[in-house]
Amino acid sequence: MEPSSFSEIEKTRFLAANFSRLQGLRAVPIGLLAFLISLWANVQTGPATNFIFPIIIGLFCLVLLTLIDRYYRRTFGVAKTSAQIRRTDWIMSVIGVITALAAVWLDNSTHLPFSLVGLVLAAAFLGDYFIMVHYSHYWYTPITLLAALIIAITSILPVLGMDEWWHQIGIKAETLGVFMVTGIVFMISGFISHFYFIRALPKEAHRDQPI
Repeated sequence: MEPSSFSEIEKTRFLAANFSRLQGLRAVPIGLLAFLISLWANVQTGPATNFIFPIIIGLFCLVLLTLIDRYYRRTFGVAKTSAQIRRTDWIMSVIGVITALAAVWLDNSTHLPFSLVGLVLAAAFLGDYFIMVHYSHYWYTPITLLAALIIAITSILPVLGMDEWWHQIGIKAETLGVFMVTGIVFMISGFISHFYFIRALPKEAHRDQPI
């Protein structure tokens, strides 16, 4: 049951501002791709020479993402957001890509006692959290914060005394372990987000059109 302070007006503003962000099934193919590619890389015994599996998985996830996008558009339509929100999302996307690339380079060229890539991914979840709570609080918003904490803690486990924790569970490199955890978090949080999204929208917003 929703708290009384969460009025219908606040709920409408929250849904409109985060309409695309709450469509969590979009995150599932991305999480699946991260997990399966990391799993594939983990079983390689030397420099990879056969890329058939990652190509097939990449194409499958791309098709799945396209079908999910089509489902959301046909079933729920497209929300018109303000220019400020679009500009903020665009700026954050650009900053995120540049930061992630820099983190990958630093992780591969230095021996940091933590995963910088993981911290960047955690920061992305944290950014989503602050954007959403700017409009209002609801039971779903702490899920995003929890996802950020899980990825962040996984990334700094060596600093916390769990050196080479990835070897203890059969993973060859820390980065692979972080990406596996991130992929699982993406998928779980994506399903939870979708559940909230379809429950929060008014019934008349559901068009129930097939893919």
